[in-house]
Amino acid sequence: MRNLSNNLKLAVVLALTLFAIVLIQSILEYNSSRQAVMDLLNNQASSLLLSVARASEKGLVAYEIQQDKIAQHLYAVAEMENRLDKIGALDESEMKRAVDENALLFLHLLDPAGSIIMSVDSDATGSRSDFRLDSALIAPLLSGRLARMNLGFIDLQGGGRKSFAVAIGRDRGGAVALGIDATELLTLRRTFGAGSVIDDLSQSPGVRYAAIMRSGILMAASRNFPNDSMDGWYLPDTSAQADTRTRIRKFGQDTDIFEAAGLFTVAGQPYGEIVVGMDTGYLGLLTAKLRRDIVWRSLLFLVIAVAALTGVIWRQNNRLLSIRLNQMQKDVMRLETDRTLNAKMAAMGELAGGVAHEIRNPLNAIGVIIQRLQREFEPRKDEAEYKELTCLIKRETDRINNSIEHFLTLARPPVLHRSKTDINSCIKKVAALFQTRAEARGCVLHLDLAEIPTLSLDADLVHQALLNLLENALAAVGNDGAIGMRTSRAGKSCYVDISDNGPGIPDNRKARVFDLYYTTKPTGTGMGLPTVLRIVKEHGGRVELMDGPLGGAIFRLELPVE
Repeated sequence: MRNLSNNLKLAVVLALTLFAIVLIQSILEYNSSRQAVMDLLNNQASSLLLSVARASEKGLVAYEIQQDKIAQHLYAVAEMENRLDKIGALDESEMKRAVDENALLFLHLLDPAGSIIMSVDSDATGSRSDFRLDSALIAPLLSGRLARMNLGFIDLQGGGRKSFAVAIGRDRGGAVALGIDATELLTLRRTFGAGSVIDDLSQSPGVRYAAIMRSGILMAASRNFPNDSMDGWYLPDTSAQADTRTRIRKFGQDTDIFEAAGLFTVAGQPYGEIVVGMDTGYLGLLTAKLRRDIVWRSLLFLVIAVAALTGVIWRQNNRLLSIRLNQMQKDVMRLETDRTLNAKMAAMGELAGGVAHEIRNPLNAIGVIIQRLQREFEPRKDEAEYKELTCLIKRETDRINNSIEHFLTLARPPVLHRSKTDINSCIKKVAALFQTRAEARGCVLHLDLAEIPTLSLDADLVHQALLNLLENALAAVGNDGAIGMRTSRAGKSCYVDISDNGPGIPDNRKARVFDLYYTTKPTGTGMGLPTVLRIVKEHGGRVELMDGPLGGAIFRLELPVE
């Protein structure tokens, strides 16, 4: 049962290990395939970014030139207004004329503190100003550190509009600032050159949208660029980000977009960042397919694993049943052998009792008569022969009486005087007693003693049984033989093996070795093994005869461990 449990555990561990290997392999394949698609999208995105950059660079260069021309024109207007102010010829009507002729959004004359001295807006009358300039933007001019500044695209306070503005230092202290409405210029920037390329790019298969950003400001974008696309992922300053960045983001509610952003340079200088959003339909299809493959592989493996485990369990059950059947057959054979031995012991006991009863009485009478003849009668002749004959009769009657005593020993169970006994110590004592006889025959006695707990035994009777078995082994091996005594334990039994390297016992004689008076030795009585059997049986054990590995015989004594 323990082997079955261990085998089942091993089978389960192997199944789980194989399942883990298949699952890990599927996941690795899934990740590898997904990564391959991501690499393909990255390469495609990089190619698109490069194409947009090359197609848009000339348009943006032209736009930059145009923007620079506008800035130079504004500087010229500002210089003119500064010279008029220097000679005292600048008033609001002159400023109004400059605003109208140059399509300015505002024109401010500021003192050194940044306060407005005079201001005219495109829709203003008098000195009212709806578009106020943040004086912090022109602080370098007010302090005299700079002579002119291109303020670029700025948000004006009050009007909520964007303006493209410049400012110069005022000769009388302060600054002259002016700007045009940036709406058209921004529209031009979104659509001029790069804008058209990006719009065409967004119509390409697999591309959802594209845009160019600079310092966090959308410079050009396709029509379907998401309004909520502006988040922290876009860098406000892209000059330090040279590598292409990618991410998967939501487009709408259920659509995933592969978004890539890369550095955009103009004339070798960082200008902004190109953003491309690409369709992930193929990636979604591949992901779904790989997930289905993992599920089907897992289910198939589970079916195979269950079938294999069922086969293992079925095989183990058959093996266990076979082992149990063999064990039951052995137990039946042992029980049959024990029953036969018990029947023989009972028959021998009955025989011994009957023989003792029938022989002892006339034998006692003969003994009494012989004693009287030896004491009361004197022969007249042949006295020596008379004494020899009476002594012979006396010796034979004593021998018969000893045989009767042996009979009686088998007829009635011995009275056991049990005590806690160390079987190994008992074996050592028997070996020490037997060692001299073995050495006289040139025999070697080997001891192999395992750790055995104390047993409840009659030490004298066990000593007698062991000595009888050693005598039989010595008679079997003859001169220059080898005899072994070995102890072991299994479960609730301990075993004592007496082995020899003699010729062994033929199979046709094994069934009779425990029969009373059965012996193959010329001087044997046939009482030794029956006595051993009786002693072991009375201790609740059994005796088994086996063939030794060297060809001799092994008598195994099985004694219970309490």
